[in-house]
Amino acid sequence: MLVQNPDGVFFDGTFGRGGHSRLILDSLSPTGRLYATDKDPQALAIGRALEKDDARFEIVAGSYADIGQALPTGQLLDAFCWTWAFHHPSWMMPVAALVL
Repeated sequence: MLVQNPDGVFFDGTFGRGGHSRLILDSLSPTGRLYATDKDPQALAIGRALEKDDARFEIVAGSYADIGQALPTGQLLDAFCWTWAFHHPSWMMPVAALVL
C-alpha cells in the first residue's frame, strides 16, 4: 500500500509517465497532496496535464535530488518514492541517445 494516510503529503521523485503518481492520487483524500519531479520533457508535459486535472498534484522540472525546490518550505512528508530503473520510453526511439 503506497498511501497509509490519505490526508498526507507525498513526493514522487521520478514521475516518468505518472503510474505511481496516479496510484497515490487515487488513494488520497481531497486534502492530500502529491509533489513530483522529473527531468524528461515528455514526462513534464504529462505531469503538467495532470496538474490541470488534479489540484492535489504539482510537478517540478528536476531530479529527486531537487526535493527542496519541489516542496514548500518546511513541508514534511508522509512518504516518498522513486523508481530506479534502466528503461525509458525515449530509448526506444530511433533518434534517442544516452548521455552520461
